[in-house]
Amino acid sequence: MQNNDLSVYSPAQLAVQLKNSFVTHPFVIITEKAHMENLQIPDGAEVTIDPLEGHCDFDIVLVYFKGVLTLKRISSKSTAVLI
Repeated sequence: MQNNDLSVYSPAQLAVQLKNSFVTHPFVIITEKAHMENLQIPDGAEVTIDPLEGHCDFDIVLVYFKGVLTLKRISSKSTAVLI
């Protein structure tokens, strides 16, 4: 996924970013198997997350994997897995 308006992070880079500042803009995370198994998102998928578009009990993320875009609803209880 190529979008110059979105920051792209590995899970480790995102953890540092969240520790040092508050993320207020949509961003892309490159998934790693250990972080995504519980969310059923494939290893190596690019997941676009908008931290300001949360809901009471779930978030919608855009998943890009092998040329296919899908929307996925993830529980806010499991969102911590992304970090």
